[in-house]
Amino acid sequence: DKDCAIEVSAIFGGIDILVPPGVNVKVNANSIFGGVSVLVPENVNVKVNGSGIFGGVSDKTTHHEGAPTIYIKSNFVFGGVSIK
Repeated sequence: DKDCAIEVSAIFGGIDILVPPGVNVKVNANSIFGGVSVLVPENVNVKVNGSGIFGGVSDKTTHHEGAPTIYIKSNFVFGGVSIK
């Protein structure tokens, strides 16, 4: 198994993350008055854990049995995280 870790913070702006295919990834995404977009490859699983104030997390992915997993931890204030 291949593993990868990504940590980003968006403050008064935005960040796009392109997750590499074929690896298990841990993403720590933080935003304050900004946003983070996590672009995932097809045929992966996404597990999201997050908390925030005046913002949210949008996960538009589907589950794929046996596929690599992307773990996303998000914290946000007046911002959010979008997973596509």
